[in-house]
Amino acid sequence: MTLEEFANKAGMRVVPSEFEDGEFDYQGEDSPNTTVTGFSSKNAAYRFWLIETFGKKTAAAIRKLLKEKGK
Repeated sequence: MTLEEFANKAGMRVVPSEFEDGEFDYQGEDSPNTTVTGFSSKNAAYRFWLIETFGKKTAAAIRKLLKEKGK
């Protein structure tokens, strides 16, 4: 499973930016009226979401597990 697949299953989606501060934004299913903006890539948005949602240590553990699962 990739980080993108994990995030999508958790209700997070990356959308094209409507603002001038970046190319991509993300929205969560739990808060559809809130958009986090300003990402230059989809991957940057997914990484930021992971850290903001779970914290640095847990995010690192999740990324490691996802990499191991992908092998």
